[in-house]
This record gives sequence, C-alpha cells and structure tokens, in this order.
Amino acid sequence: GGVFNFGTLMLNNSILAQNHATASGNDISGAYTNNSSFVGTVGGTPGFVSSPTAGVDGVWGTADDVLGDYHLAAGSTAIDGGNNALLPSDTLDLDADGDVTEPTPFDLDNKFRILGGQVDIGAFEYSEESPTVVTTSLDIMDATDGLISLREAIGYTSSDDTLDTITFDASLAGETIILNGTELQIQSSLTIDATALSTLTIDANGQSRVFYISGSETNVTLTGLTITGGAAEDGGGIHNTDATLAIIDSAIMNNTATVNKGGGIAIASGNVTILDSIVSANVGASGGGMYNHSGTVVITTSSIADNYARIGG
Repeated sequence: GGVFNFGTLMLNNSILAQNHATASGNDISGAYTNNSSFVGTVGGTPGFVSSPTAGVDGVWGTADDVLGDYHLAAGSTAIDGGNNALLPSDTLDLDADGDVTEPTPFDLDNKFRILGGQVDIGAFEYSEESPTVVTTSLDIMDATDGLISLREAIGYTSSDDTLDTITFDASLAGETIILNGTELQIQSSLTIDATALSTLTIDANGQSRVFYISGSETNVTLTGLTITGGAAEDGGGIHNTDATLAIIDSAIMNNTATVNKGGGIAIASGNVTILDSIVSANVGASGGGMYNHSGTVVITTSSIADNYARIGG
C-alpha cells in the first residue's frame, strides 16, 4: 500500500504508516533501512491530528475518501523522535541567512523545522495551540514548554496566506525580550502589536540586528514596541528589503550600524511608513537614524533626533 521496494531504500525522520493493501505489506514490502523513522504501528499510531478514512463506501481509492490531517497531535510519539543529524543541509539558503551548511530550517508548512532542540518525525513540526499570543519574554524555541515566545510566534505564522496579528499577554507589560544572538526574520505579512501593554522592549543586546524584514509581497506593521540594542553591518534596529513596513507608536533607540549605514533603520528598498514614533540615539557611518537607499518613506508626526553619523544624516 505504501512502498514496494526492490532497490535500496532509506527512511530518515519519516512516517510510513496507515497505508492499505489487499495483500500483505500495507505499509512497505521489501527491505529498507530505518533511521529514526516511524513505520507501521510499531510503538503505536503516529499520532496525526486526524487519520484518513475510506469514506462512506469503505473502499479506498474512490471519490469519497477523506484525507487525513498529517500534522502531529499533542502526545504523538513522533514529537522530538527524529535525529537532527539526518536533516539535509540548507543548500538553497531557504532562510536567507547566508549559511548553506546549517540543517534545513523549515518544515512543509514553512515553519521552523526544529522546535525544542529535537526534530520531529514526519513532514510537520508539532506546535502549540494559540501561537499568536506571546506569553514569555524569553527568546526560546521549545514547542513542548507550554510557552509562546515572540520568535516562535513569528515562525508559526510565517506560512499563513492571511495577515496575522501577534499580540502579548498582559503579564509582559514593561518587560524586555532579550534576543538570543540572532535577528528576528520576517518574510511574510503580519502585525506585531504591543499597544495593549504599557511598554514592551525588544533588545538585541548588541549581539545581532533586531528585525530583518523582506519580500515584495510582505506587509508588516510594528506597533507599540521599543526596538533597541541592535548591532549589524547596516540596519542595526531594522533592515527592510522590498517589504511594505509600517512603524507606529514605537521607539527605535540605541542601535548601531557597525560598518555601513542606517543605525536605526536601513531601507534597501520597499515602502516604509513611520507614524507617531521616535528614532533616537542610533549610530551609523551614514544615516545614523535612518538610511534609505531606494525605498519610499513617509514620516508623519514623528521625531528623529539625537542620532549620530560620521558622514551625513
């Protein structure tokens, strides 16, 4: 039903289960090598959200077959059951970070491939419920801890076609999210809205840029945030390429372009709106507060003050 093999077959971090055949070998016929994979019913069922059925007529391969939902349900034995060493390299640089030797970063949903430190078995990584309400100031990636970090929320929404809104639990009012040494990448449309809180700060602690935003189809709104402590060759606080970005009721402060331009914001291209915001105390070679290369920028009722650059701006 699943695989008939006369050659050489290796199964890596994969699920081969719940297939059907009229004769022997529902899931596999022939020899194979199992590397951290789930085959048949060994160890129980794979724990899909829902399993396929043969429909009302009870016959597989007919029009009323019901496809399953192959995301992993809570408690699935496939969660954290894989082997990270078996992941292929990110040769296509899918996350655009310049590292083609790291493990492939995304699953079939284009969400993070490794959550909680260990890859899941199958096409999808398990993720928590209600993934767009951030509940912790920790910058962590752990799908089994019962918490939602900002980095996780961005990852969970990255494949959705509609414009998602990330909000914050009331307990985070006045808190600071200190990044773990890597920037927050946004490559799909979303809103990050902290206006329900008194303040919320995202601090890269001088170890990375804060936000890297890209994509001609990407529409992003950042509202109610203080973005600080960013350090990168350009765009210490925010680097925008091709995207449409709105910065509202926010402060971009004390960020540094360590080599080039745009200590607070570097705009390579795209459309950027700054409304009711402050850009202050940022440093860059040029455009200490903001450097706009070829984008379109509209600044309204905002203050850009006390920034420093060696050459212009």
